[in-house]
Amino acid sequence: MKNKSFLLFLVVPSLLFSQIGINTSNPKAILHIDGGKDNPLAGDILSPAQQANDFVVTSIGQVGIKTITPNSSLTINGSLQAAYKEITSSTTLTDTDFYIVYTGNTSAIVSLPAVAIGSSSFAGRIYKIKNISSSTLTIKANGTDKIRLNNTSSSNTVDIPTNSIVEIVNNTNTSGGNTWDLSLTTNNISTTDNYYKLLATDVANLNSTQNLNNMGINNYQFIPNSTLTLVVPSGYNTYQAVLRWDLWGDVSPQQTAGGSLRYGLKQINNNITTQTNSIMMSSWSFISGAGTTRFSAPVAIVVSGLTPGTYTFQLGINREDESTGSYSTSPRLFGLVGLAQLYGK
Repeated sequence: MKNKSFLLFLVVPSLLFSQIGINTSNPKAILHIDGGKDNPLAGDILSPAQQANDFVVTSIGQVGIKTITPNSSLTINGSLQAAYKEITSSTTLTDTDFYIVYTGNTSAIVSLPAVAIGSSSFAGRIYKIKNISSSTLTIKANGTDKIRLNNTSSSNTVDIPTNSIVEIVNNTNTSGGNTWDLSLTTNNISTTDNYYKLLATDVANLNSTQNLNNMGINNYQFIPNSTLTLVVPSGYNTYQAVLRWDLWGDVSPQQTAGGSLRYGLKQINNNITTQTNSIMMSSWSFISGAGTTRFSAPVAIVVSGLTPGTYTFQLGINREDESTGSYSTSPRLFGLVGLAQLYGK
């Protein structure tokens, strides 16, 4: 019984401190896999060709791939492959992303994931994002998280101009604030917190005659061909729509006369119609015997307080303060162009 116990005492330490070799009887680390089964049976020298198919884990937890002498936590004597993806529209990054290339036709947003704490933390995760489109690509941190640019500057959003690349690294901050670091940039990178960026446009056109019939206070005649539509995307804190119509027309009273045109705005969003009265006013005058009087007017308004969704805008015209009498031709439009521009920041 004593002899058996003594033998067990000798065997157990050798098992605890032995090196494991797979496909090799001459391991050079705690774990050594010889993928090519071409290592020598003895000796400490392995040629580069023999190491090229080896994998080792050392006693201090360093891993070597294609080398048996790693000097870092992970040493790879060869190339590294990671996830690559091309996108054409806005997206939110996940743990399956690494190198992202944007090739879309319009401005877009790449949203960073919300930071996590404890065992779910991914501090040190790296994203490389390149913009090769002709539009601006915006990188946006989640919620109140921010991207740290340097010791004194950070931003919730960062714009990547065309033909530029950034590297974003998640740091150890987990309670909001500066949770990401901008570690690499090419070309001019700018933040978008303090200025508006053009997000969308629409145009309208009237090239036929439209009689203006409505008179009286706030009795607007809305012009179908003046309709402008904007789709407000998510991802920005503040939105503004700049609307402008340029219109022209004529009027032919039968005696000296004058009048005014007052302009209003109809806004439709989620089947809710809002009317804004008296955004601008223009006037016309006619001297008897002068023939037809032509008039033109630019009408512009800035609409704030927009939220993500689809908005339709239409121009309304109301005849006011006209001299009494008859008309050969009542006030009418024979041309109109409209432009809507949506900005966000």
